Amino acid sequence: MPLIASRTAGCRMPPAVDHFPSDRVTATLKRWKDLPELARDVRKRAAEADLFFHFKPGRKRYIPVALKPWIVTQTQRRYLRRISMLLERAAQRILPERFARKEIAELLPFAEEEERWIREAYGEDYRRPETFFSRMDVSTDLGRPDWKARAWFLEANFVGIGATYYSWCASRIAKEVFAPRLSRELKLRLASEDDILDMIFRRCRAHAAKIGRPDPTVAFLEQKEIEHGPFEYQTMERIYRERGCRMIVADPAELRFEGGELRCGSTRVDLIYRDPTLAELVEMESQGIEMGP
Repeated sequence: MPLIASRTAGCRMPPAVDHFPSDRVTATLKRWKDLPELARDVRKRAAEADLFFHFKPGRKRYIPVALKPWIVTQTQRRYLRRISMLLERAAQRILPERFARKEIAELLPFAEEEERWIREAYGEDYRRPETFFSRMDVSTDLGRPDWKARAWFLEANFVGIGATYYSWCASRIAKEVFAPRLSRELKLRLASEDDILDMIFRRCRAHAAKIGRPDPTVAFLEQKEIEHGPFEYQTMERIYRERGCRMIVADPAELRFEGGELRCGSTRVDLIYRDPTLAELVEMESQGIEMGP
């Protein structure tokens, strides 16, 4: 669970240091006599926020939230964001290049049905504007002076945004439970990370505006019959509606065309955020599910 740090007048962190030492956070937390009570409070907050995934069908497992927050400096934040956006922009160039250059197509083969889906969906216009919401998996230790040299990008997620709700919750737990005391004792100004749920919906609205659908109803697409793995979209749907956003959770099999519009039940859908992979959609079609929409 990250907390974003900036200096206060009494902070002993030298201006040239671009990280906050992890051992100082550990030493501070070890002095707290009420850590067991805080641990129970954190578990209670996680349960109230539905911070769980389906361990097995019908069985919940709550996400353990660590009692030691990551403290992220503005330097680290800017660096990781710059590299992440660089990778995202590069990924946006891959599809048109893949269909324009044989050597890239050989490196990135599709199954026959996947190729058919892409060609039918794009109509050969592979350079049309795209909008991504990506989640980069990075391994590093932000509390060490060599954090930048140790930073390895493990995976770029451009389909599923799994764990974004978990991250959003953990960040707010860190702000509410730990930030006030850590701010005083470490003499830092600590804030929670940007509102990632707001970031997702702003991306959706921006893309909808490009295609002539301002103020859209957004369908987050997932296979509802799968009862294992992350459980996020249903909780996100409630939060978005409380914020005045029109968002529904839809199974691919629930979509239909009616009167030239895409619908889920009685709701007109302006934009889809697709969680299933293309391979999963092809498999659903092979099982007889109508995938025309």
